[in-house]
Amino acid sequence: MKQVYLFLFSALGLYACESANTKAKPLLDSSFVITGTITSVDTGKILGFQLFSDNAPTDTIRLDKDGHFTIKGMATEPLMGNIFCINATESNRIQPLSLFVEPGITTTVASTTLANLSTAKVEGGNSNNEVREIESIISSYSKKMDALKDSFKIAYQSGNQSAFALIQDKALKLSQEMRMSVFDYAKEHPKSHAAAFYAFRFLSPEINGDVVSKVYDAFDATIKKSLYAQKIQEVLNVNKRTAIGSTAANFTLPTPEGKKIQLSDFRGRYVLLDFWASWCGPCRQENPNVVKAYQMFKNKGFTVLGVSLDEDADKWKEAIQEDKLNWTHVSDLHGWKSDCVALYGIEAIPSNFLLDKEGKIIAKNLRGKDLEDKLAEILK
Repeated sequence: MKQVYLFLFSALGLYACESANTKAKPLLDSSFVITGTITSVDTGKILGFQLFSDNAPTDTIRLDKDGHFTIKGMATEPLMGNIFCINATESNRIQPLSLFVEPGITTTVASTTLANLSTAKVEGGNSNNEVREIESIISSYSKKMDALKDSFKIAYQSGNQSAFALIQDKALKLSQEMRMSVFDYAKEHPKSHAAAFYAFRFLSPEINGDVVSKVYDAFDATIKKSLYAQKIQEVLNVNKRTAIGSTAANFTLPTPEGKKIQLSDFRGRYVLLDFWASWCGPCRQENPNVVKAYQMFKNKGFTVLGVSLDEDADKWKEAIQEDKLNWTHVSDLHGWKSDCVALYGIEAIPSNFLLDKEGKIIAKNLRGKDLEDKLAEILK
């Protein structure tokens, strides 16, 4: 949970981008151009550019002697992109600049320094105007979150758990309010590609599926066909597949020994479908709790099916032995690219689903004593 809280602080500033009034220059139908100037850098400095699109490549940007750059590409619809520092050391300090590109539009980045890249003014296309409006909403919550930082650090360093929990609750509430404000903007701007992008980026497992459905349903028919709205639709489909009461989607994966196992093979038993990995610290910390629950209820019709997001078979097997995870394990060793990850909409691990004897989902993400209590309730 500590890492979750720290993420909330950083997430509020993910797409900081101030844009000015639009001055569009028509180009070819599906082409876009980005121009800009970054001062006080060496000639030939290389930056990166990438669109928020499936399998989009990273393009390199080479600055000329005056710091000017030009990026050309193709896009059949407005898309968000990032200009960022490629150098690993510098990228730890320099925030990227996020902006929208639109077919037939030149996007202009006002002259800026590398240190101030993320706050450079952007002109070009209506989407960047909408980005400015959405970022204004996010900024108001960011300021409120900043006010909690000092208190958070003090509570964390002093080990004051009650104060830490209180601040964390406030941060989570602010995060939830911010998300809802972004969703409200999306519903009020049904023809906005930028609103669709931000609505997608601010989805989270904590958001009620009905809320997301209302956002998607409010979109204009053209926006519903856009990339980011389709991503929202995919999330809605996952939510339906993994809703309490739904039958868990079947899959087939190999064990460490290569035997193919199907989830449906476990019908007739209560199953904890446990997503984890050897490299995941929180997963390894939670494993003793799962082991304890398994030992307590394995003779009462309960078992565990571990689905690993590992890519290294040896490390996967070693972790199973080290943590004494004496139940069935499967993995295609594709990590986050596993089809099973997409099937269940896994965004973070550890993550789990408790299934009844018919394979229906009856609980999600049970941790520690919560898992024991739930099993004790159903396996009397």
